[in-house]
Amino acid sequence: KAVLPESVKNIRSSAFAYCENLSSVTFPKQLESIGDDAFEYCRRLISIDIPDSVVFLGASAFNSCSSLMKVKLPYGLRHILNDTFLDCTSLTAVVIPDTVEKINMQAFRNCTSLLTVQMPLALTDIFYGAFYGCRNLQYIDLPENVKYIGVFAFAECTSLQTVELPRAVVDVAAKVFYNCTNLAEVNFSKFTTSIGVQSFYGCTNLKELKLPNTVEKIDLAAFENSGLSELHCRAITPPVVNRSFGYRGKVLVPYRSLELYKQAEGWKDCALE
Repeated sequence: KAVLPESVKNIRSSAFAYCENLSSVTFPKQLESIGDDAFEYCRRLISIDIPDSVVFLGASAFNSCSSLMKVKLPYGLRHILNDTFLDCTSLTAVVIPDTVEKINMQAFRNCTSLLTVQMPLALTDIFYGAFYGCRNLQYIDLPENVKYIGVFAFAECTSLQTVELPRAVVDVAAKVFYNCTNLAEVNFSKFTTSIGVQSFYGCTNLKELKLPNTVEKIDLAAFENSGLSELHCRAITPPVVNRSFGYRGKVLVPYRSLELYKQAEGWKDCALE
């Protein structure tokens, strides 16, 4: 157990790293920063309550705190940095303060017990692998200000069932929902222009997708090994396909464009209607 004196303003990088018997920490009320790796591998730490005075939370600050179940994050925090809660396998829920704008690489990767995440209203960017492997996460409510969701951001979230992509997310990143085996419903932004490499690879419960008329490109194996049985593509001009998007089943296209699709690479082998 650690009770930090009120005079402490900053916790340095790696200050408590690998303190494997540390079960609780009481932070001073005027704490301003927690450095990189500050509490990584504190495997018996169960809960943390970070005061709102904290404006900086370092990368990997609580990496591999495998017993950590509860986290209270400070209001005023703007970024959750790389690996902050990586491999916190006991964390069940997190409320991200509405001031947070960016969730960086692998911030919550392999939080395998995570059931719910309250996303912040100010959020604009979710980076590479931020929620990779959160296999119990069933639902995500993405705020309307989100404009970028990176590669592998929600890959291997095997309990995730529905996704509604914000209007500013026009490029669906590569492998963003890779092996989300329970994903059954995806609503795209009406401004979507591209679907990335293996975006929906292995989404075996995904039966139907409706692509808006703004889609211009579908990349390699975007729908490979999915459960897709019906694809709607509303684009008048057939989107450019990088070799094959991994699906040759039923595709509904605009009637006046049917002949164009029948001649287009990547489309002509599908069951076009």
